[in-house]
Amino acid sequence: MTDQTSAEDQLLNQDNSSVFLDDDDDDEVPVQDSTDRPLSLSGSGSRDERQEVYKMSAKDTRRVRLGRLAVTVVLLLTALTVTLTTYKLLKREEQHSFRVAFDRFSRTVGDAAIQQQLNIRESLRTLAHSASNYALAANQS
Repeated sequence: MTDQTSAEDQLLNQDNSSVFLDDDDDDEVPVQDSTDRPLSLSGSGSRDERQEVYKMSAKDTRRVRLGRLAVTVVLLLTALTVTLTTYKLLKREEQHSFRVAFDRFSRTVGDAAIQQQLNIRESLRTLAHSASNYALAANQS
């Protein structure tokens, strides 16, 4: 396991100028120039670099997660604001419609009661007039 890790560390530490593609199997094969230093298997420096890469990637991961959280919170707050605004507007409209309908219904009931009262008065006048005419006709007044 350590040999494979060391080999991976060696590949990561080399620059891209010393890598060529083999036509047979298209694998990346490191080539050592005379100016390159020999690859060491101990790799204490590469472990420090690996730790730095892990720290940087951990920071980036935290930033991405924090960004996602911020976007999620903003979306939730926007949805909550839109929902509450819509609810309040619809509730206000419903109350207004109810008041208008109640006023119309109460006016209709009031007009019907007034009309009924007028009809009863007219009926009583007619009854009184008929009784008076009957009494005059019978000489019983």
